[in-house]
Amino acid sequence: MVDGCAVKVVDADRVSAVCERMPAAEDLADTADIFGLLSDPNRLKLLVALLDGELCVCDLAAVTG
Repeated sequence: MVDGCAVKVVDADRVSAVCERMPAAEDLADTADIFGLLSDPNRLKLLVALLDGELCVCDLAAVTG
């Protein structure tokens, strides 16, 4: 098993370009939190149900079972 790259070459220009457009650490953490919330299937069902517009709590409960 090879650990890491066989050839240690870094494309400094590409790495720099990616780093420049990388969101701030706080923004990344906030986005990761949102994806964490959506990892629950019922929460994702709620989000999908609301894509077509508002639903009352009773309708949302029926959608999620």
